[in-house]
Amino acid sequence: MSSSDLSLLSGCMSLAAVGRGVDELEGDETIQLKVGNRLYRVSKSRLSLRSPFFRGLFQLLKVGEGDRTPISLEVKEPEWLAYLWFIHADPLAWDIFSTSPASTEKCARLLGLVLAAQLFLAVEVAQWAVDEALGMLTQPGRAFYVDAELARLLLSVASCYRGSADCTITTICQDVVCDALHPNRPGELSEDPIRALEAARGNNFVLAHIYFYILLKGQNYDWKRDIRMRPVDRVRLLCGNCSLLHQKSGARRTFPELTHSRPASSSPSGVAQGRWAALWATYPLLSSLNFAAKNVLQAAYRAPRRQVTAPWGPVMDARIATARGELWEHFDEQLWDLGL
Repeated sequence: MSSSDLSLLSGCMSLAAVGRGVDELEGDETIQLKVGNRLYRVSKSRLSLRSPFFRGLFQLLKVGEGDRTPISLEVKEPEWLAYLWFIHADPLAWDIFSTSPASTEKCARLLGLVLAAQLFLAVEVAQWAVDEALGMLTQPGRAFYVDAELARLLLSVASCYRGSADCTITTICQDVVCDALHPNRPGELSEDPIRALEAARGNNFVLAHIYFYILLKGQNYDWKRDIRMRPVDRVRLLCGNCSLLHQKSGARRTFPELTHSRPASSSPSGVAQGRWAALWATYPLLSSLNFAAKNVLQAAYRAPRRQVTAPWGPVMDARIATARGELWEHFDEQLWDLGL
């Protein structure tokens, strides 16, 4: 368990203790819940406030049943701690959290809350938390990076929303992880794509991107003997390497060649002069204008234009930018009929 998880657990347990004292004075009941190897005694009213799951559960339980035998919840501890914090946070804690800068830890708590809220049918809580988290992750000039734990949470959220009415959440979560894998991005996933491998199992779209960036690392990245790799991963990488090399040789042209060359005339001043010359050649009547009119037109054409902020999108290698949906086909060992 990380230090942030421990501090969150400590805060949740102290809040739960304070809440229990107040609840007992008001005659509120508590219940024992087991998550992993830990037991928690939590207020029923706090759990029921926004969760139809807990309201229905408490209606089915007999009096005192939750005290004799703890009820086990199938939820990961980080997600449970985020939900426990949410139902016990006081106004000051909320103000401190909401005004704190965007960070990896803040996004992780929100995404953990999304997963727990989805499990407990707290739909409004999940929607609020996912909007907050994705808003931070897709903001221009994001100052924090996506680590392996945040990638796990993102892909778990993507799985929760797959097939739902709002499939854009799945798309954005996947794109944020794929963006973090790109070599030009800072962080541990671009340096070591294998870190995201376990979290991506079951998501072939992201898995294909991980395999692609593993191959892109070159010979200095020894994935062949990496103990984190399964035999099936090595088979898929060999299939993908062969398929992509075959395509590069000219069999197919789905993936354009990546080029870093830039024409000498592509500098800003060169582009402006070239456009002005093309405009002059296209409209011969302009040549009859006096020099003053020409200068006015030329100045207007060169005037700086208002910059429009483009919507967020993942950084992608040019060779896969137009065929990301078909990338898995290169690594799918089933298509090779290897008899494995």
